[in-house]
Amino acid sequence: MNRREVLRYGAEIAGVTALGVGGVKASGLWGEDEPLIHPPGAPPEDEYLGNCIKCGRCLQECPPDALAFASFGDGVLRSGSPKLVPESAGCIAWETECLDCIDACPTDALGSVATNSAGIPTDEAIGRAQVDADRCINCGNCYSVCPTDAVLEHDKAAGRETFAVATEDCAGCGRCIEVCPVEGKALELFPPDSRPDYPISMHDD
Repeated sequence: MNRREVLRYGAEIAGVTALGVGGVKASGLWGEDEPLIHPPGAPPEDEYLGNCIKCGRCLQECPPDALAFASFGDGVLRSGSPKLVPESAGCIAWETECLDCIDACPTDALGSVATNSAGIPTDEAIGRAQVDADRCINCGNCYSVCPTDAVLEHDKAAGRETFAVATEDCAGCGRCIEVCPVEGKALELFPPDSRPDYPISMHDD
């Protein structure tokens, strides 16, 4: 956690105190309708937020800097908790032995996950990605980097005009979003318990 992040988080908490819970709720900043993607090992969000002390150690230890603090706009209760920001970097846990965020967590906010002999999670998904067919340019970057082979090639005969994601195989690492060259990105990341059908259309042009 750097000085700027500490100051920002402190300012947000001060803002909550100044507004009061009623004022914040009325302002629509709870963020309940916007899903966040949490680090590997995170339990359901209510439990995760109850255990997370917002210490920032997982952010400090994340090699690709894929994590950031949730903001005030993500919701008052979520503010300061770690979230994945795949637009900046994806999680590398499915590519190489790395669960540094879990090792760094001093509470039960991030629990252990099952791994294979190479240290790769075997039964863990932190999200599910899907392609926005209206924005995809068929560059193939997502197909090249997906560590679980969840990205399907475009196949008109199968009804796929663009690349698509087999959500049942997706780990939600966000690497596809990281390497997508489209401004505003051509993929979206959803919670792990969802199965977004291809194609999605979530952007307003």
